[in-house]
This record gives sequence, C-alpha cells and structure tokens, in this order.
Amino acid sequence: MQIDLITSLSPPQTHDDFDVLITRDLSLPGTESWELLRETLVCVGSPTLVAAHQSRPVPSWPMIAARSRPDLISTWAIAHDVPADRLQVTARYDHLFLAIAAAVGSAGLLVVPHLLVRDPLQSGALQLAAPGAIDSGASYVAYVHARSQHAEIARDFCRWLKRAIRDGQ
Repeated sequence: MQIDLITSLSPPQTHDDFDVLITRDLSLPGTESWELLRETLVCVGSPTLVAAHQSRPVPSWPMIAARSRPDLISTWAIAHDVPADRLQVTARYDHLFLAIAAAVGSAGLLVVPHLLVRDPLQSGALQLAAPGAIDSGASYVAYVHARSQHAEIARDFCRWLKRAIRDGQ
C-alpha cells in the first residue's frame, strides 16, 4: 500500500485524488466517516520550566503560541478562568511541531492538543504545567472519498487507525 501524506488547510475538490482525508476542521457531507478522537488540550513545558513556574499565577507564565492554531491559548485560558489577554506570550512559532520542540527546550509553556505531546509526556521530556485536559470542542474525523478506487482498503485503514488511537491512549 502506498501512503502519500499531504497537509493542507484547503478543502478537497471533487477531482482530488485521495482515498482517506483526516481532518479537524472540514466536513464532507455525504461521505463515509469515522470520528477518530475528540481533541483535548493540555498545557505543557519542560520539567525545569514547569517546576519554576507552577506555583506562580498563570498570567505570569511564559507562554508559547503557534500561528497555525491561534485558538488554543484562548480556549485553554477560558476553561481555567484566566483572561486570555493577560497571558504573557513570549514566543510564537508558525507550527505546533516547532512550538513543541521549543517547549521541550524550555522556551516557554505551551497549550497543545494532548495527542501531539503524548510521547514527550510519557518519556518525561515534557510535563503538565496545569492538571487535567480540557475538551477543545473539536474532533479528528477520517473520511473515505466517495469515488475512491480503494474504498474497502480505505475503510480498513480507518478502522485500524481508530483502534490504534484508542489503544494508544
């Protein structure tokens, strides 16, 4: 099986050639779909940085932001009864993957989908800066293209992916 991974913020066109689309932002009515995961957000940082700031008020924490997901900090702040405009963003990165690397390197604390930092949390490279995860209100969904030439394989892939995500949590 060949896998081509393409990242895009644009909705697919009817002539696009894909078997499975995995998205958090798009909806494809009239296509077969699987909800893979409800997105939860956590605030993380390097163990050293978390220890240095955990007893301080949240508005004084040095925060990292990602331009690809500007909504994350405000969603998390609202859930923690902190005015988002009072948070001190000390670094901004274009993408969450760059921001995660910066958090591991102690550049600041980062609000991020739990799924993206599950491994660094398990390894101890990152720690939770605040207890618990909050629901962002978003879901990751897999859609099988209505005209896929490999529809059954695409369905099997979606079932496998859903099971792998569930079992990995």
